[in-house]
Amino acid sequence: MTSDKTKILKFESPPIVEKLMGVQFTPLQAWSIPHFGLFWNEIRSNFPRFTVQPSLLRGESEITIEDSIRCWFFHESQSKLIQIQRDRFLYNWQKPVTYAEYPHHENIKPEFLEYWNIFCQFLAKNQIEKPFIEQCEITYIDHFEKDKEWASLSDLPNVINCWRGLSGDVLHKEPDFVNIKIAYSLPEINGTLTMSLQPAVRSEDSKEIFQLTIAVTGKPASQSIDDLVSWFDSGRELAVRSFVDFTTEKMHDFWRGNK
Repeated sequence: MTSDKTKILKFESPPIVEKLMGVQFTPLQAWSIPHFGLFWNEIRSNFPRFTVQPSLLRGESEITIEDSIRCWFFHESQSKLIQIQRDRFLYNWQKPVTYAEYPHHENIKPEFLEYWNIFCQFLAKNQIEKPFIEQCEITYIDHFEKDKEWASLSDLPNVINCWRGLSGDVLHKEPDFVNIKIAYSLPEINGTLTMSLQPAVRSEDSKEIFQLTIAVTGKPASQSIDDLVSWFDSGRELAVRSFVDFTTEKMHDFWRGNK
C-alpha cells in the first residue's frame, strides 16, 4: 500500500476511541494469583485502581481456575489501561468522556514498551519464566456518530468506500441494517487483518454509532525486542493505511476540520 490514497494521515478530530497493543505468549507456568498484586505494586503509583475480569480464552477445551483470572489496572488519567493474565499483556489507550487529544502511535508505543519491559523484569525478579511470544496484536476502534459523520444509513457511502447500497432501480429505500466484516491474510508480517463495521448504541451517552474495528494480529520474526518493535510498526502502518483506504475523502476532510 504505497499510493497517495493509502498514505498515513493525521486528523485534527479523528474518530478513534480506543487503541490496543498487546502480546499473547505461552502460559506462564510459575504465575499464580498473588503475582497480580505483586505486579500491581510495581505500577501502582501510576495505575492506582484495578478490577478483576474473566480471562480472554485461548481456545483450549479446558482451563484452570487461575487461568480464568485477568486484572485490569487503570491509569490515574482514566485514559490508559494495562491488562494482565497468565498468557497476555495488553496496553490500551481509551478516549475519556471529557475531550482528550489522541496521543498517536509515537507516544503510545513507547508507553507500551516501557510497561512491557517492567512486566518482563518483574517476571525475572520473581523467578518466572521469560514469556515466549506467540502472537502480537494492534487494534484500532473508531466511532462514526449519527448526526455527525452520518444521519441515515443512506449516508454510509459518504463515510466508507466499500458500500454504496443497492441501486434505486432495485429497492427504493435505505436498508434497515448494515453489518460488514472483512479479513485479509498478511504474509509479510505472518498475520491477518480484520475489519468490522457494526451498528451500536454507545453506553455512556446513548448515541447511535457505527463502530469500526481494525485489528492486525501476527507473529514477530523472532523473540527479540527489535523484531517486536518492527512488527508493531508494520502492523500499525497496515492498520492506518487500511483505515484511510476504507473511509472516504469527504470524511478525511471532515476529520481534518475542513467542514
